[in-house]
Formats: sequence, C-alpha cells, structure tokens
Amino acid sequence: MADITTYRALLGRHIADIRKVRGASQESLAEELHISRTYMGYIEQGVRTPSLETLLDISESLDVTMPELLDFVWMPKSKL
Repeated sequence: MADITTYRALLGRHIADIRKVRGASQESLAEELHISRTYMGYIEQGVRTPSLETLLDISESLDVTMPELLDFVWMPKSKL
C-alpha cells in the first residue's frame, strides 16, 4: 500500500495534468482559487496536501467532479 507522500505526488501530478489540458496556467488557477502561485506549485509538486475545501475549489475551477479529480487514471479528452 502506498504512503501519503505517494498519494500527494499522484494527486499533484493529476491536478497539473488536468490544468494543462484545460489550458490554464498555474498562476491563473491560483488566482481563481485565491491562493498563492507558490502554494499551487507546492500542491502540484506533491509538497503540500490541499484541504478538502481547496480540493472542491480546484475541481470546480477545472470543471471536473471530485471523483474525477481523485481518480489518478482518469483524464479529460480535450480542452473545453
């Protein structure tokens, strides 16, 4: 079974991948979420674990459901 560090890294990579497919920059997403670009970078790098509230905000901003955000295999087909 994977540890929290592994899941944090998988989640961060998945968020970054979805963000890129959506055509959003890290800075624009952070601004929309009212968090710093540095913190957004830490989330995507797997350094920080976002709160449930932040995860909900990320899913809304990226137009994905929470199950899709937490499914590290799922990827959107293209930009909306």
